[in-house]
Amino acid sequence: MMSMQNVLILATIVSGLVAVIQLLEYIFTKNIPWLVRLMMRGTRWLKRKLGLKKIPPGQRYLVLNFSSHLILPNQQQTIQKKMNWPALEVIEARLGNVPENRNFTATLVNHIENRPSA
Repeated sequence: MMSMQNVLILATIVSGLVAVIQLLEYIFTKNIPWLVRLMMRGTRWLKRKLGLKKIPPGQRYLVLNFSSHLILPNQQQTIQKKMNWPALEVIEARLGNVPENRNFTATLVNHIENRPSA
């Protein structure tokens, strides 16, 4: 037979476990989008570091530069290193101001298709 002290100890342990479970449930349900993004980023990073994501030979690596500033060689090297790319090609897409009532995608495609060959 259990003494009153043992019953209180058991009740304290059970209520503590229930509180911990409720806290974990609250943390995970409130932060599911954040946790999913974190897991996806981690998976992408791991695939890149381990070389699991094979890129077909002859693949072009493009960087579209929409700013009016050139991408410097050391910035290109940083991008190459972080993306784990063997080489990259920078396309300067200086569009200026595109009015909001115009289709940005069509303007961009037109600009890239009609750019002078390098």
